[in-house]
Amino acid sequence: MRPRCWYNAQPTILNTMLAPALAFGNTAVVKPAEVTPMSAVLLAELMIEAEMPSSVCNVVTGVGVEAGIALTQHSDVAHIKFVTLTF
Repeated sequence: MRPRCWYNAQPTILNTMLAPALAFGNTAVVKPAEVTPMSAVLLAELMIEAEMPSSVCNVVTGVGVEAGIALTQHSDVAHIKFVTLTF
């Protein structure tokens, strides 16, 4: 299956959307907000410790516009879910 991408994912939203996608056999690319990337990076490290295959969940960090353009234009990305928080 082609990867699904969550853009600017926060920890709670990340977990509630990522878990079902992985449970149904999808792979995922997660792009956390550039100011709060560590929660997604730490989750990826936990997946490595759990010996999940390296291609199951990938974390892309960086500036939103640059990473967003690369993700939306990539031919292997089948679906993109944009998630934002409002305060």
